[in-house]
Amino acid sequence: LSFPITEKIHKEVLSIPLNSSLNASEIQHIITTLNNY
Repeated sequence: LSFPITEKIHKEVLSIPLNSSLNASEIQHIITTLNNY
């Protein structure tokens, strides 16, 4: 099977983990990673 549109979107979309159960350390790690992106 070939899904060229899905593959293109997959290469262009940035998924950010969002969850109400993230602790402060995990949130800081996400912020730091995004700032370094």
